[in-house]
Amino acid sequence: MRLHIIIACCLLAQTLLGQSPEKFNYLQSFGDLPFDFKQSFENQYKSDIAKIPVDASNEVKEQKAIFYAQSDFFIRQMLLSGKVTYNDPISNLQPK
Repeated sequence: MRLHIIIACCLLAQTLLGQSPEKFNYLQSFGDLPFDFKQSFENQYKSDIAKIPVDASNEVKEQKAIFYAQSDFFIRQMLLSGKVTYNDPISNLQPK
């Protein structure tokens, strides 16, 4: 039992010592802004509304218009919140 405690303490100490604040770097965005950040909410909404079929019923058109307005607003809020990074070292490791 003591051996397990000693091993656990050694592993915990190694983990804690391996993370030093001097070597820590926050994720930062690099390069040009992606197109989604530059496109206005109104233009995105208009392009989404144009995708609705002309022969769809009024109820379907209204539901899709509400959906596009809400989803475009949420995406815009998320992109401009500062919690989304682009061209950072970790996202560049992800296969495209």
